Amino acid sequence: MSVLIDTSVWVDHFRNHNAALVRLLHQDRVLTHPMVLLEIACGTPPAPRPQTLRNLSLLQSCPEASPFKPHPSARSSASTNSAATSQPVWSVIS
Repeated sequence: MSVLIDTSVWVDHFRNHNAALVRLLHQDRVLTHPMVLLEIACGTPPAPRPQTLRNLSLLQSCPEASPFKPHPSARSSASTNSAATSQPVWSVIS
């Protein structure tokens, strides 16, 4: 399964090496989104800036993301239910 990496994860990786992200990159499981690239370009990506932005643009793009809807048979609990934590859970549509 591929993983759409949010801007905040990239920023954290640029500041403090993220081993999990590196593993996903080596496994070619990282997706990006045009809005993520735009947010990074508006910030201060690592030098050399043009090369970093070019490398990120080479990743597989995810054109759309939508709220995740679990299968009705899936069991949920208050600790894992996104509605209970007010945190959205996203599913990648490609």
